[in-house]
Amino acid sequence: MRSTITIHLRRFRVALRDRETKEEITLFLTLDKTQLQAAQVVGQSSRELLERIAGRNGFDLLDIIGKPDRLSLTIPLDELWRRGCEEQEAQAKWDYLYGTGEGEAMALDDR
Repeated sequence: MRSTITIHLRRFRVALRDRETKEEITLFLTLDKTQLQAAQVVGQSSRELLERIAGRNGFDLLDIIGKPDRLSLTIPLDELWRRGCEEQEAQAKWDYLYGTGEGEAMALDDR
């Protein structure tokens, strides 16, 4: 018997402006459907939620381009646990060898 979790994702294509450089960029912001539902409960639209997220990261939301893409993922919890343990172990080794430069470790993971 396998335990699973299903996550319903919504990916919004957005146009943003960097508050410091004034550079305009287009990228995707991905949210869990439950985040959108929670915002709705407190009377906040998806646009207001995206504005808040962009603002926390130093951007102004200029536009939401089109409709959000939808994707539902079903993840076996045992596999999720295994991967999480591997990542924590790798981070612990990095910290032991090179210090706790989290920014550096994250940059290497993104390559």
